[in-house]
Amino acid sequence: MRDAYITKSIKVNKTTRKAKTVLNNFFWKPLKSGSLGFIAFFSVLLITKLLSYLIGTRDVFVIEIEDLTVSLIGFILLYLFTLVEQFKHKNENKS
Repeated sequence: MRDAYITKSIKVNKTTRKAKTVLNNFFWKPLKSGSLGFIAFFSVLLITKLLSYLIGTRDVFVIEIEDLTVSLIGFILLYLFTLVEQFKHKNENKS
């Protein structure tokens, strides 16, 4: 009876570990990379607008909705790049 319980526990642990690995590789890693891409794009836009305001080429320092949408492009690019990279690593491990 005890051996059956231990075997079942091992199977559950393997399944849980595999689920955590898949969740980490295909959700968390791309999400972290995408967030980094958003922050990078937004920082560049923010610094550029701030410098142009300080130099005097712009009269008003304003963050517009277009700046956020351009930064969203950075999120999408890095998210997809990391997601595709995870699929590539998964296929390499199978062979």
